[in-house]
Amino acid sequence: MLKEKLFLGYLTGIPVMELFEVSFDFSPLSTSRLDRYTTCRAVDSIARIRELTLKEELLNQQIRSERNKYVPQVGFEGFLGANQYAQTFDPFLANSWYGNSYLGISLKMPLMPGRVHPAK
Repeated sequence: MLKEKLFLGYLTGIPVMELFEVSFDFSPLSTSRLDRYTTCRAVDSIARIRELTLKEELLNQQIRSERNKYVPQVGFEGFLGANQYAQTFDPFLANSWYGNSYLGISLKMPLMPGRVHPAK
């Protein structure tokens, strides 16, 4: 009994003198007592624990969003179009059209990362 109380004090950080004043039942659990403990609700179904889990997920998502603000972004840009030389629109007039197009890679990178303060 003394060895179990010392080990319990080591595991929990409770002062050993307080553990000596309290009596514990260190006998092995019977199957009927185990069934009683296993029929309790799942931890995830407790509202307060579920609330704390959702808050943790929200904070982790906010941390990822803040980190993504400072990550360089690579993208593709392009334009394909045509225009007429004439002032009037005639889509079937020969030799009156010219093409205008481009294709490029864009890199967006924050040069001065940090908090932006609004002008007062």
